[in-house]
Amino acid sequence: MGTDIQWNKLVGQHRIREVLGSAMKNDLVGHAYLFSGEQGCGKFAAAIEFAMALICQNRELRPCYECESCKRVTNYSHPDLHIIMPVEKGDSSSDSEEQWQHFAKLVKNRIENPYTIQQHSSVPSIPVEWIREMNHAINRGAVEGGYNIAIMDGVELMRKESANALLKTLEEPPAKTVMIALADKLNAVLPTIVSRCQSLRFAYQTPELLRTQLAQRLSKDVADPSLDCLVHTGSYGKSLALLEKSPDEIIEKALLFWQSCRRLDMDAIIEQIDTFPPPGKLYFYESFFNYLLQLIHFAFLNRYSDTGNYFKKESSYRIELPDDLSPERAEKMAGVCQQSLEALRVRGNTVLILVECAFSLMEIFDGKK
Repeated sequence: MGTDIQWNKLVGQHRIREVLGSAMKNDLVGHAYLFSGEQGCGKFAAAIEFAMALICQNRELRPCYECESCKRVTNYSHPDLHIIMPVEKGDSSSDSEEQWQHFAKLVKNRIENPYTIQQHSSVPSIPVEWIREMNHAINRGAVEGGYNIAIMDGVELMRKESANALLKTLEEPPAKTVMIALADKLNAVLPTIVSRCQSLRFAYQTPELLRTQLAQRLSKDVADPSLDCLVHTGSYGKSLALLEKSPDEIIEKALLFWQSCRRLDMDAIIEQIDTFPPPGKLYFYESFFNYLLQLIHFAFLNRYSDTGNYFKKESSYRIELPDDLSPERAEKMAGVCQQSLEALRVRGNTVLILVECAFSLMEIFDGKK
């Protein structure tokens, strides 16, 4: 092809840009890629723009967003682009035309808004029937004679049957096939899939990058204090998700949770948990524990130096550590929050995680079990 990729929607991720751009420029595009990284870090945005660049009809600028192929990718109507995403049980019937249209609408919205965090009320999966249909579309070859591209989101959620149906096609696809698997957690993907792909790890996005992007999106100055609570998520998608719910409200919930734990008031904690969003709103819970972790961290720093308030808010956003709290016990508290985050990321029960976190913090406050 001899042309580089003109990235339009991918935020940051310079190494990913270089690797994929070099592969396309030097005609060394692989047949199978595995993009891994945190939710909202740009995996889907990169997959769509890479696919669009490969299919684009413009010989000078790829993707151009203007040619017929680019427009059809954007509308999810290109015959040589196939996308599958995890769905909840009951939403995957291949016999229902209405459900297929609903799924196509979801995919089109995902293409238009690639940084939207996908929310589910239960653990989703990829039906084996969808994998078989995708295999058929890949093995028949490209309808228009160019690249035939499949994007498979959430491959770590595949059940064994679906993964086995994918393996042969993933290992030996027809010529000019590009298969792109996406996963939030690389270690959760079956080794048989990992071994058949070129793995590209998407990095956490820096606060400076997110601040710049959000300021541009919201037409604000980069130094605007209102951005302070949005830029430490490590993910542009998570930062955008926080805009749907006031960061101040989440910080206040973290503060109240801390105060209830310090009072050893489990009844107040249970009442507060009842006011939290549904379990599917994982970005809320990740933000909650991140803010709680940061409150502890900066409260500890403030005991030993004149450290500025991380949130750059009034003093109500500070917490006070007990005078007799040792560095070791403060570190244990931070560890409890970190363990809660890890439990969330493997899709643990949010209520149980909150309750276990509360009990652990209260034990540290009380000094006994």
